[in-house]
Amino acid sequence: MSISKVQFELDTSNISAGATSVPGTLTLVGQGTDASFNGFITPTASNYNTPPADPISGNLDSSKEGTIVFTSLQVNKPYYVKVRTYPLAGQSGTAGGYRYFRFTVPKITDDMLAQKNTAGEKKEEEGGTTSVALNKEILISQSLLQISTDANKPNTLSSAVKDTGIDVSGSLPAYYAFGTTLFFDSKNLTSKQGGGIGFFVNGASETGYFISIKTSESASNFGDEFKILKVKGGVIQQLPDSQSLTTNNNVGAAVGILPGTSYKIDVIVKTTLSSTEIKAYINGFLVTAKDTSSILPRTSKVSLFANLGTIYFDYVYAMPIKQSEYEIGGRDSIYNNQMSLVTTALAYGDIFVSDLQDVNSSTTTKYVEEFGPVAREIRYVKRRYERTPSFPKFTFQNLNKGVNVLASRMSSFDAELYLINNSGVSNSISSDAGTQISVVGNNLVKSDEIVYMDEDTDKFGAQEPITFSSSWIQKISDAAALSSFIKSQWTKDQRVVQLETFGNPMLEVSDIITVKYPYHNLAGTEKFIVTDINHSWQDGLVTQITARSIFS
Repeated sequence: MSISKVQFELDTSNISAGATSVPGTLTLVGQGTDASFNGFITPTASNYNTPPADPISGNLDSSKEGTIVFTSLQVNKPYYVKVRTYPLAGQSGTAGGYRYFRFTVPKITDDMLAQKNTAGEKKEEEGGTTSVALNKEILISQSLLQISTDANKPNTLSSAVKDTGIDVSGSLPAYYAFGTTLFFDSKNLTSKQGGGIGFFVNGASETGYFISIKTSESASNFGDEFKILKVKGGVIQQLPDSQSLTTNNNVGAAVGILPGTSYKIDVIVKTTLSSTEIKAYINGFLVTAKDTSSILPRTSKVSLFANLGTIYFDYVYAMPIKQSEYEIGGRDSIYNNQMSLVTTALAYGDIFVSDLQDVNSSTTTKYVEEFGPVAREIRYVKRRYERTPSFPKFTFQNLNKGVNVLASRMSSFDAELYLINNSGVSNSISSDAGTQISVVGNNLVKSDEIVYMDEDTDKFGAQEPITFSSSWIQKISDAAALSSFIKSQWTKDQRVVQLETFGNPMLEVSDIITVKYPYHNLAGTEKFIVTDINHSWQDGLVTQITARSIFS
């Protein structure tokens, strides 16, 4: 077994703002048969020699927790922990493997101390954290980034901070997009779980804007599942947003947050000298908020965090966007999964057609990271259209950006698709609105009867009404053109000939022929259109032809 998580909490009882060193307690949580531990703590990354590292050791209690008390740790400085467990007390028995953790001691500010020491005042965030407890247990599990913290201590925080390197130095107003897909552990001992994504982050998540999502059970009340938070120096403030409890226009009512279900969070941001406007989409549901008081500076760092239970993250992206992209509204996601169709085509050979997209990647203008490799399922699907026959044009994934269509064959009656799961989580391709895979096209239906009447006739001449019906005439313009053709032909001296000739199987109805028969004044220059052909056998093949004169 091994230490599952490490958590550090400040002791703010006897410190003042600006302190350079502070006391605190390091809590180590074991599992299974773990009874004791030992290891090292160091302020220098990857250097666990003494000095600069200090040894740590102790026994775990019945709750599998052990503590180390420090009297003086430097603020605004990361510390690195290397620790292993033993099955017996006193570091006896066969030791397990070392695990590595990291935490940062935050700066001590007046705001932090004021929130800690002021009694009777209403907190801006229920259970607001007064110390930044960073449990840096970060695991790559299969294709997901797993971040865990204590489900019974909502004031603790585990986070992974990444400097994306995107440009945040340009002129204002500026526009950005951030996003991830996360889901909560369905096998957790409790369904009280919470976490999210932060942007414009400073330090180890002590400052920044954060999108916080909680399971419905862990929310303090209905409608409290989704919040947009502003954290400054460890002090949490919830920004007023567009959700409403009275009209059920909130994430809890519209989406519902449950363990074992993936939630796609996409955030677009507009920042000016005086405000930061935030549009956050969770599975397509929009929540907006605006910060106009002491807005936070732009940074290129993003944070993925858990403050209750275990959260799994599939990917993270960050990028500047254009004003037009920000103003579009109703967007589902800028991220289309890092493994592009080019990559899947190379991975799975030449069994599919090409005409593929470009590979998404991290560049100087955008940052995209997908966590870990994954065995991706390819599924063959054949479905008949709801209405047939149809004229299919293309496939459409709706909001389901985690599924790509590798290849397709579409007829007028059904479609055959090869689908690949292009994400690290299970994806539904059911008939649910937003996750279904659709084939877009036009239904072929029998149109209403088209009737064209030409009344431009000689009112003083002999009338000869003619009706012509054909299922091949589908436009009024075609009917008018045919009427004009008939008038131009029949106003002339029409002649119909019937003749019998030697067998000629090459002739077809609608062929143009000429007939030379001087007895009936046919010089061989007149044209006839074949309207009927019959073949018979009488001492040989004989062909009977009926043709009508045609004039060019």
